[in-house]
Amino acid sequence: MDSIPADSARAALSLCGTILGFSPLKVLPSKTAILPMNPTFLPRVSRLRLLGDHAHSTRIAFVEFVMAESAILALDCCGEVLGSRHIRASPSKTPVRPRLPRAMMQ
Repeated sequence: MDSIPADSARAALSLCGTILGFSPLKVLPSKTAILPMNPTFLPRVSRLRLLGDHAHSTRIAFVEFVMAESAILALDCCGEVLGSRHIRASPSKTPVRPRLPRAMMQ
């Protein structure tokens, strides 16, 4: 019987090539050992908006996390290298507003 992390890894690898925004996802197996992580600490995202495309060198993602602790961990990644680019993370300058159901917006 496969473990849940192995199943999750296979599921993630199967997403390689899926278009997200204007770009295909690139998902590769790790070349280094990764310590197991408690799944309760995985960040959950409530909203994601991607800006930019292949014609632009700058890609921007607006990410809203379910838990404030996840946002703090993401901000701590500022300056880390992802692929060949440095991550730049900054807190929102505007408050998060609750979404209204579409029926109420019309």
